[in-house]
Amino acid sequence: MDQGIAAVLGAAVGVVGALGAAALAYLGVRQQSRATGQIEYAKAVWAERTELYAAFIDAVEEADHALINGRAILSALRSALSGLERNATSQEAANKAEEVLAKLREAKDLIRAAYKCASRIRILGPQTLLDATTDVVQALNGRLGTLSRSLGAAEQGAEVVGQLLDEEREQASSFTQAFGGFTARAAHVIEGHELPRAGDIDTTREP
Repeated sequence: MDQGIAAVLGAAVGVVGALGAAALAYLGVRQQSRATGQIEYAKAVWAERTELYAAFIDAVEEADHALINGRAILSALRSALSGLERNATSQEAANKAEEVLAKLREAKDLIRAAYKCASRIRILGPQTLLDATTDVVQALNGRLGTLSRSLGAAEQGAEVVGQLLDEEREQASSFTQAFGGFTARAAHVIEGHELPRAGDIDTTREP
């Protein structure tokens, strides 16, 4: 083989080798950058979910407290209506009704804040957490509606108010279960575990 041709071929082989090494290096950097980007994205989603779940829990707990306080004042109003409080007057009953109304309005605003958080959870997910979120908001709305009806029924007497208060207590028990379910699921997600969909669960795998 002519020495000139051999030299050209040798140089070509060197160029190809260099290009191959450069391509591999580029692909390695690109893959590493992609992996780093995915990690950073996952961290950002985790941080936003953590903040959002905390905001939802705060709004729900405050709404629950407002409803509990409203129920307590309604119980006092019921006592006034039934004449169990010796010094009760119509003005005292009216004052208690105003206090109840204020608590119900407070609860309504807080439930609205919780609903806004629930709407954002619908976007950030995971999707399998949505049912638990909806259950909590619906339970709060149900209690608010019952206490509102109880206040509206004050003119009908203490017995009707008492029946509605008993109904709200049962709803409060359902709320406690729903809220507990949400917090458990949210904690599972924050710990780094996506909630599996029912059809995705592998029942043959060891826990």
